[in-house]
Amino acid sequence: MRDSARKRDELFIDLLHCMATAVGYHFDKVQLRKGSYRPIAHGEVELGQKVIRESLVSILSGRKSVPITVVSYPAFDEALKTAQAAVPQVAAPKEGGE
Repeated sequence: MRDSARKRDELFIDLLHCMATAVGYHFDKVQLRKGSYRPIAHGEVELGQKVIRESLVSILSGRKSVPITVVSYPAFDEALKTAQAAVPQVAAPKEGGE
């Protein structure tokens, strides 16, 4: 580990130790260094990344599919307009369902 990274980590541990002491927690620096302190947000980020990775593997391996909803189909819309223009009965159905 480079000296600057080592210094950064040591300063971070000092900061965590001071914060813990100020709010009434009793962590020693060795516990903090070994990772007994872990912010909730870090765990949430890792869980989210795990879910994304597992889902992607399931999709790429064919175990799951991606649900798709078609909200517009432009080629069909254009074909319908052409048909309605060519056959007026398609555009306006007769009264009484005949």
